[in-house]
Amino acid sequence: MSLVSYTSSLFSLSPTIKIDEDLITIKGSKAIHLLTLFLLLESVTINRKARNVIISHRFCYFFKSKTIIAFDEIDYLDYSFSDFATCWGISLDEGGISKTDTIEKYTLSISTNRGEKYKLCSFSGEGAKMTGLFGVLTGDDFIDFSGTQGEDSRQLALAFCKIFNVPLGKQFEFSNTTTCPNCKRKISNKIKCCYYCSEIIK
Repeated sequence: MSLVSYTSSLFSLSPTIKIDEDLITIKGSKAIHLLTLFLLLESVTINRKARNVIISHRFCYFFKSKTIIAFDEIDYLDYSFSDFATCWGISLDEGGISKTDTIEKYTLSISTNRGEKYKLCSFSGEGAKMTGLFGVLTGDDFIDFSGTQGEDSRQLALAFCKIFNVPLGKQFEFSNTTTCPNCKRKISNKIKCCYYCSEIIK
């Protein structure tokens, strides 16, 4: 951001999620479907009763594919982040030219115990970048706008972990471990915040 940041869901593209008893249906953003003329449609159905995930794709209106993954096959939930710059400027903190505005993308995928990875959905939107007074004086906007894609995707990721009963990210082995009081997973005893559920470790 610059000096002032304004956050709103209006600056985010989020998947469409429908919950009907034991079924959770996830489809891509309607805005993206319109922009791509519905050439690529993705749909994910999570059946909590049958304990499986059905991932469907339709490409160019005719070509279809379907993959079914059982809950027991899921090893962990993968939560990844990427961004690309939409504006560049001078930053004192980074000592030169740096990003002053970005588009962010958060992707949620399931990784199976066979090492396969399947995308469930993604959130994207305007990102805020701290540039401060110097950034404003060198051309950055006084007010920066950002979407809610980070918090929205994180909340859904934690919900998926509970539904699938899997960790957020691959489990690691540590020589000095403790147990998170919230999610009961093993973590390093040198950290102050659980990287699986964000619980503060006292």
